[in-house]
Amino acid sequence: MYPQYKIEFVPTSDDDLLIGVQTGKYAVGIKGAWSTDERRTKYLFPQNYLGASVIGLTFRTEDSDKIHDLESFAKYSGKLVPISPQSAQYSIITDFNNAHPDAQIKLIPSDVFNIPESYTWVLEKRYDGFFDLQVAYKRNVLAEDGAYHQFADKLSYVVYKAIPTWPLFNKNETELAVDYDKAVTIIHENGKYTELANKYFGEDVSKYVQK
Repeated sequence: MYPQYKIEFVPTSDDDLLIGVQTGKYAVGIKGAWSTDERRTKYLFPQNYLGASVIGLTFRTEDSDKIHDLESFAKYSGKLVPISPQSAQYSIITDFNNAHPDAQIKLIPSDVFNIPESYTWVLEKRYDGFFDLQVAYKRNVLAEDGAYHQFADKLSYVVYKAIPTWPLFNKNETELAVDYDKAVTIIHENGKYTELANKYFGEDVSKYVQK
């Protein structure tokens, strides 16, 4: 479609991707990034988002009679596994708290993006919920080869909503961002986008994005 581009994928960490794109080490970074006001000052966002992350709450199954959504979780205890302030999840919970003054979630800042102990912390009752991506819950808990599959009967999950995910472009990559938008429009129109989403996610999760 665009023979003038040669794409080289570089596996890296969240921190390196964010810093690398901002400094020009990378032209674009793809990590399922959400849009925040702070990120829009540092990166170039195209017009079209790339996908969507279904986000929700992992909690103990024994509390399923009390926890049905984020609001009931907040009223139950609101004790959430800490979230890095650099994560867009932090902004999502902040927005939730601002919209629900009578149902506040305890938002504790973490100094790291990913906390491997999150599931066990919930099971140990150190915290009562973990704000988790649905795809991660399915991979780690529901999948038979998941690292926490032995706890599948002890953990439950409820969806909050789907958040659009974006590629992050370096501020100087205006032409690349424009061509990206053209390409995404084409694959939506010819049905390729839905085909790929069904193949890798089982459904087109963008349908859950609130318009």
